[in-house]
Amino acid sequence: MSELRFDITTREWVIIATERGRRPNEFSARKRMRNTPRESCPFCPGHEHEAPAELYREPQTGAWSVRVVPNKFPTLSPGPIQPPCATPSSGGMFFRQAGVGHHEIIIESPEHSARIATMSSEAVAAMLCAYRSRYQALRHNPAARLIIIFKN
Repeated sequence: MSELRFDITTREWVIIATERGRRPNEFSARKRMRNTPRESCPFCPGHEHEAPAELYREPQTGAWSVRVVPNKFPTLSPGPIQPPCATPSSGGMFFRQAGVGHHEIIIESPEHSARIATMSSEAVAAMLCAYRSRYQALRHNPAARLIIIFKN
């Protein structure tokens, strides 16, 4: 499990997630994604079973236009509600706490090369509905104190 550590020099919390080292190499993966046949991509239609179980899908039946799955290599992991204040580690002056949270992937389109500017208005609407739906679901989770949505 990851953990949050307080950097006493910058007075900021940082996330340490050693488990993410197990994920495929980013640079070679990016290069492969451009040249990889669709049959080997877990985010492509027809390969939904290769990704983690869906948290959201639009439409709910038939061919999908947008999907949301948990990240296989999360920075934060779901867990019990943690106390808001950290406790000193065995070193005495350092503070840390469990890295509890959610890390999801929004697959915005069946086409990886799709860009918002070139998507149909219906596809953009479906994508934004997915973002909103997941935000609302996490917002109602008592353990969620901060929700950050970002796009790579």
